Amino acid sequence: KRSPDPAEKTAEEIVHELQVHQIELELQAEELRRTHLELEEARDQYVDLYEFAPIGYLTLTDNGLVSGINLTGATLLGVERGSLINTRFSRIVADDDRDTWHRYFMNVLGGKEKLACTLMLMRGNGSVFPARLESLRITESDGVTPTVRVTVDNISDIREAENTLRLSEEKYRGLFAA
Repeated sequence: KRSPDPAEKTAEEIVHELQVHQIELELQAEELRRTHLELEEARDQYVDLYEFAPIGYLTLTDNGLVSGINLTGATLLGVERGSLINTRFSRIVADDDRDTWHRYFMNVLGGKEKLACTLMLMRGNGSVFPARLESLRITESDGVTPTVRVTVDNISDIREAENTLRLSEEKYRGLFAA
């Protein structure tokens, strides 16, 4: 029986072992390349879903600073994405709703469930629109730092439909009141 000592192996045995290891490394390298491509595809799909979602997505720090926003959110707010990063979200909340925003944000930070509210938000051009926000507090990978994920949906169409329905109802009731 041969000893496993490499000094006692023949050149052919060493070459054979090296060839086996080379094949194993080539197989591993191919598997890594395939996995890398799959990860790139998944990342690209995620980016597309995030950036072009029908609603705005924002990430806020525990101090209420915008740390991330998708393309839809920036378009909805009528501003360049970069101009929102590291600014307070409260700056885009209409003056009359800032107290509501502050209470809502504190409730989100203090809880573990998704919370929703409706606020008037300001676009970059100064116009305002009604928005439904849904927010959830999460903890960053460090296990300590809280972050808030926010979805922003423009509900102008819903408000307009509600007003149209209310006016129709008033008109209908006026017909029978006379």
